[in-house]
Parts: sequence; structure tokens; C-alpha cells
Amino acid sequence: MDSDTPPAQDLSGQELYVVVRKAVEDGIISAVGTIVLALLAFALVWFGMLIGVQAAGESLLQTVAGGFMIVVGLYFAATSLGVVPSLGSVR
Repeated sequence: MDSDTPPAQDLSGQELYVVVRKAVEDGIISAVGTIVLALLAFALVWFGMLIGVQAAGESLLQTVAGGFMIVVGLYFAATSLGVVPSLGSVR
């Protein structure tokens, strides 16, 4: 905790309201973002499987493209759920 940050009991009612409101707003935005990314990941995996299965015996390029979509969808799911770090946070 920073030494210049006042404890919660030293905050006025209006200041505490602002802090709680911002915390709830951040939580809701984070939850909605996680749900959207998980749905995007599901769609990528679903369409990747669809493309990969339909082109399995006919076109190697389409099969590889479907497999790539599945990998990207699984990566999106893992990063949105916090299982693996995103590429932007790895240094």
C-alpha cells in the first residue's frame, strides 16, 4: 500500500462512493470483456473445426487454416480466462 494513500476510514462519504463506483464499473467491464472474448474463442474453434472437417480429404490448405483457427481460438480462450499471459504482457 502506498504511504500517501489514505485509509478507507479517512475518506468522506462522497469520496468512498466514487471509489466504490469506479471499482464496480471496472469489475463489470472486465466481466463483459471476458465473456465477449470467450464467445469469440468459441466461434473461432467452432468454425475452425467446421472448415477442418469439411476440407479434411480435399484441400490441405483449408485443413491447415481450420487447424490454425482452432489454435487461435484456444489461445483466445486461455488468455481471456487468465490461464496463459497475453502476448502483449510477455517480455
